Amino acid sequence: MQGTDSDYGYGIGRHVNNTSVGTKIAYCIGSADGWWPVDTTIGALLGTEDAQIGGGPPKQANYGIRWHDVTFNTAAISLPGFTVDGLGNIASTQTVALSGASGAVVQAGDSVTANSNPLVYSYVVGSSSGALASLGFNLISGTGSPIRVNTAKNGWRFIHDVRNGTNDGSLVLNVVSSLAASATAVTFDTSGGIAVTSQVQGSFFRQGASGPTWRQGAGTPEGAVVALVGSIFSRTDGGAGTSVYIKESGAGNTGWVAIV
Repeated sequence: MQGTDSDYGYGIGRHVNNTSVGTKIAYCIGSADGWWPVDTTIGALLGTEDAQIGGGPPKQANYGIRWHDVTFNTAAISLPGFTVDGLGNIASTQTVALSGASGAVVQAGDSVTANSNPLVYSYVVGSSSGALASLGFNLISGTGSPIRVNTAKNGWRFIHDVRNGTNDGSLVLNVVSSLAASATAVTFDTSGGIAVTSQVQGSFFRQGASGPTWRQGAGTPEGAVVALVGSIFSRTDGGAGTSVYIKESGAGNTGWVAIV
């Protein structure tokens, strides 16, 4: 190739116009009747070498591997437990691990504002005590801040931070409601507690797995609402002395007393 320009440096082609089957492996390393030819300690099946002569063009290329106008019936890349098909879909039977370096990001989805809802996972190394991991929805990773993709919708991000003594390992749910501004919506602490910065909604609230409840509705709960002793009922159409009831006796729908 010295002194020439060429479409390829090494090529395999077939110029006979017939229907015979081509070679099974276009370029094969090793054979059934010989020893393995690659150094098992520092050898590589395909790679580059440092230039031994000064000057010349920089060592760069448009592609590392390029398949042009090829249909892959099974996979474009096939390794034990890992394949990439001709459309870029990845299948793995093993764990796909990020580098331990700070700023590692995995993103699923594009950044088209009108119709995208990407999922992004990021990892930031802090110190010997731990790191920060986050999982976001409708977000991409920005410089220092998450960035919403579909700006008509909120973004959400779960954050688990154990980088220093101040961060105790609580799980925090942030809402991203503007271009790159986020605020804490819910905190799940290490004792199982939940702290909410805005309103909490539900049909009723129960203390513990089988404890008293707090419900609301129209009309008196007496004879209508089954609850345990100690439960509370807020009457939406009540008045003075009939707005809040407490269950003082029984296990059925009786025993409610209005709090005056």
